[in-house]
Amino acid sequence: MEYGIWEIRMRIRIKIKMKRGYGLQAGTMPYLLTAICYLLPCLAAAAPFSSWIDVKAECGAVGDGKADDTAAIQKGLDLLRPERAPRKILYFPSGAYRITGTLNILRSKHEESQGVGLQGEGPGRTRILWAGPVDAPMLQDGSWYSTIREIGFEVMEGIGQASAGILRGPEFSTGNEVADCAFRGLGIGIQAGSDKTAGQAETCVRRCRFEKCGTGISVQNWNSLDWWIWDCVFNDCGMGVSNNPGCGAFNVYRSRFNGSTRADVRMGNLDQFALVGNSSKNSGCFLAFEYGPAAGANITLQGNRIESPKASDWIGNSGPALLMDNQYLLPEGSTNPAVAFAANNQQEIPGNAVLIGNTTTAKEPVKIDRKGYAVRVVPTEEEFLWEAPTEGGADGAPKASEGAVIEVKAGAGTGEIQSSLDQAADGSVVHLPPGKYAIDRPLRITGGKRVTFRGDGILNATTIVRSGDFEGDALVICEGGQGVVLQDMAIGGSTEAGGPAGLLIKTADQPGVAVKGDQVQSYGFGPGLVVQGLDEARVLLENHGHNGVTVFGGPNSKLGKRGGATVEILQGASSR
Repeated sequence: MEYGIWEIRMRIRIKIKMKRGYGLQAGTMPYLLTAICYLLPCLAAAAPFSSWIDVKAECGAVGDGKADDTAAIQKGLDLLRPERAPRKILYFPSGAYRITGTLNILRSKHEESQGVGLQGEGPGRTRILWAGPVDAPMLQDGSWYSTIREIGFEVMEGIGQASAGILRGPEFSTGNEVADCAFRGLGIGIQAGSDKTAGQAETCVRRCRFEKCGTGISVQNWNSLDWWIWDCVFNDCGMGVSNNPGCGAFNVYRSRFNGSTRADVRMGNLDQFALVGNSSKNSGCFLAFEYGPAAGANITLQGNRIESPKASDWIGNSGPALLMDNQYLLPEGSTNPAVAFAANNQQEIPGNAVLIGNTTTAKEPVKIDRKGYAVRVVPTEEEFLWEAPTEGGADGAPKASEGAVIEVKAGAGTGEIQSSLDQAADGSVVHLPPGKYAIDRPLRITGGKRVTFRGDGILNATTIVRSGDFEGDALVICEGGQGVVLQDMAIGGSTEAGGPAGLLIKTADQPGVAVKGDQVQSYGFGPGLVVQGLDEARVLLENHGHNGVTVFGGPNSKLGKRGGATVEILQGASSR
């Protein structure tokens, strides 16, 4: 008999207690039953949803670190490929999956491998181990509007280095997410295309770890734009994030860099870049922006802490560059400046930079290597309080479901979906498998409870659309609750003027995150998202696609009183 991972842990813990002499004495049973009831949601969380493909049970993977699982995993990936594939998520239970050749998510038609996902149980529990040839990628990923979550990509001891953990392309892609994964011992952790393939755009990387990689994330195509990197950790890599050989653009927020031998971040050529709220320690340097063409790049460095760099930050681009509230803590006795500026063009003033509120222990804060680079330092008496970024990419990321699961039948109507939402208890997950759900009135998430409303992917996966006789202001309305979560679905409103919005949020107005979204698309003729009447509650949307956002404050906002309410969209793509 097989047990879920949480059930195995519970049995081990009970056995240990018995060996230590804590027998089931009188009065103990009620506490044991209470513990078991407390763990029941965790036991349910270990199992995938019924619409997921289990790579062990259905594809024959072993996951013991010894058997060759290449063909079994490829079988699962091929099941995701068809344009009308009935299932969209390939699930990797806990295990070590040894592969001897490159895995491929293939796409040649427009909707192939669209809205698909790979899901593990955490990068310390679900690991893909490379035992293949030198300089080949572990996964060639041609999917788009896709997710890869909670999987570790590693090279087996004694095996030559794989060129990349994930190599995106060769077809153009957008709307992708990599979250809670780990990459160890690879040439490149995640590679976004190359100069010989199409671009890989609008992608977010969240809470991932990169350890002892030549480069953690490498963006390598002129159209590999809008990469958003949040809460990641880069340990002992050659470079953390780069667009070598000078193509594409990215933004890095709240990430940690430790011991990068060359540079934490390396850039080249023109585009828009932002490095905000990061920390760096014992690296070659934090930023190396090499010489570029005459046209400049918009560069923002804000709230970063750079400790014990071996070399100065180097900005060899004409900018404009904005450096604000950064801390440069150089090693004792260092003669390096904090930042050196230069530009490789022939203009009279080859570059521009503005520095506001930065602090440094360097004797020479700024050095200008080429005559004419205009650097303006704005003095300020305000002290910036730097906050350390959170530790990202840890094992044990949230499970796919954290409470009871209510499965909705594929293609169900309004009544059945609404009934499931109404019946959901606190902490429940209401799951919509892949399919198109035509509704004739708004779906309402109400009541003082925590509910997750989850699909299996955007676009060609789980889509909520209006029927021809739809009546209402929006397709999905969040009216109350203590933490509504929306995940992996598209909510499509109207293509007619004056039609409904996709998503309307007017939830309980109290401090804390009221509505959280992850990999959701909401669209309508006007705004795809409307947030209404909040003074205190937060709306946090990660990787959110939309065609417009409208936000109205609550009664205090109308009086000019500011509360804690925010609407945060952390990466996403917009249209119209």
